Amino acid sequence: MYAALPVALALLAPVQESPPLDSTAGLEDTEPPPVARDGGSLFRPVPRDRMRQFSADRPDVTESPITVDAGHFQFEVGLADWSRERQDDSLALLQVNAKVGLTPSTDLQVVLNALSIEDDGGGSRNEGLGPTLVRLKWNQWGNDEGDTALAVMPFVLIPSGGDVGGEEWGGGLIVPFSTVVTETVSLGLMAEFDVLYDQAAEEHRGFFVHTASFGFALSERWGTFVEGVGIASEEDYVGLLNVGVTVEVARDFVLDGGVRAGVTDAAPDLGVFLGFTARY
Repeated sequence: MYAALPVALALLAPVQESPPLDSTAGLEDTEPPPVARDGGSLFRPVPRDRMRQFSADRPDVTESPITVDAGHFQFEVGLADWSRERQDDSLALLQVNAKVGLTPSTDLQVVLNALSIEDDGGGSRNEGLGPTLVRLKWNQWGNDEGDTALAVMPFVLIPSGGDVGGEEWGGGLIVPFSTVVTETVSLGLMAEFDVLYDQAAEEHRGFFVHTASFGFALSERWGTFVEGVGIASEEDYVGLLNVGVTVEVARDFVLDGGVRAGVTDAAPDLGVFLGFTARY
């Protein structure tokens, strides 16, 4: 597998595209206060009982086109993400996607890769801070109504130095789309165009990521997804199959976990991930 792939996988912040959880469940049936016509701003938050339904950019690779409500925060935390390719192991701990709603249609995201450990099984081991990602999600339609939604997400990769964090900048554009199939099934699609530094080739290279994720609402609290991921470059094609579950343990707090399997020679053989999302 080419050297830029671990970075590409780490930066694909693991979206639950199953029908969004009802964030108003359990509220008393009272008349909500008036809300600004423009849907609030960073310094004029949307009232909590007028917030849109919960939507997260994890645990699958497919990003959600739905933004965080203006003036509110959302933290999506990967507690642990382990992958193995032949004898090579990689472990990422405390990956955090910190989001803040700027306007009714945009949010700002900072993705921090706190600790990454790479072990080739032959005594060579690298560990350190992973690179940081800064992203802006701009919803084009479907944030608050309709059966479809689309957004554009430009991003910049900031190196943190060393063998893990890298020395070279990168960037790209993500275009996520979602649609409701039935009352309990949804489909998320994503196209992503990246320019990342390949350490083995010692040059920047282009990558094209494409995904499809089916989400299934099993109950009011439980959901699951099945996802296919492809990463194309000049040299290799990485194919992955991801399966996972989510459970709402409290209002605006969701736990998730899952596994992924490589379906092409260039892909990691197996992976396991665990995390949570909280909204404030």
